[in-house]
Amino acid sequence: MALNVELLESSFAQIKVNSLEVTKQFYTVLFTDYPEVQPLFANTNMEKQRKQLFQSLVFTVNNLGKPDVLSGALRDLGTRHTQYGVLPQHYPMVGSSLLKAFEVSLGTAWTPDVQQAWTEAYEVVTQLMLKGADYLPESLILTGEQTMDTIALVPNNSLITETPEEGRQLAVKLARLIVKLTQPDEEKRKQLREVYGNDAMMLIAIGQTVATEFATIAAANNYWKELGNA
Repeated sequence: MALNVELLESSFAQIKVNSLEVTKQFYTVLFTDYPEVQPLFANTNMEKQRKQLFQSLVFTVNNLGKPDVLSGALRDLGTRHTQYGVLPQHYPMVGSSLLKAFEVSLGTAWTPDVQQAWTEAYEVVTQLMLKGADYLPESLILTGEQTMDTIALVPNNSLITETPEEGRQLAVKLARLIVKLTQPDEEKRKQLREVYGNDAMMLIAIGQTVATEFATIAAANNYWKELGNA
């Protein structure tokens, strides 16, 4: 995906002027819209955290023209975030809150083009960070009566499928299982569908989750290698 680097840089130059307010607004929105993430910050020095967040933003924007540097740094950042308890479903929450904070900061300068540029940029950032993360099933927190024993994370204990189309269908199924694992309450899942169904960042994240699952399945089945040798 080709990012609109010029627009990202020019809009961020305006955001930097109010960096403190932007980060305060971000965490206010994050904790208001998604109170379930607050435990992740229970022992966090928020003043230091806000500074680190903006430093990461500055680094990202400053290196948009250096994909190799940015890719490696974001993968490392994704790896570190697993140690803090961050899960894949947290990424769209952060993205949505960040864009809302940017919108407040830029005011009338937050145009549809600017919004599109930052949405696409965050999608790329998310993809790179998830590549650096290694989410093991046991790292997912279960609540309620369901346990790891009651949900088959890998149906039939195999990723092997006869065709890529079947593999894609399996990827969708695995993505749904992740959602079921992390939120076992069916009523709450139904309530949340209306929320993410109208949130572009969350819908993008759903697609990214399926794509990640499919990449694993494709590797297990050697789809493209076999097609290339056919």
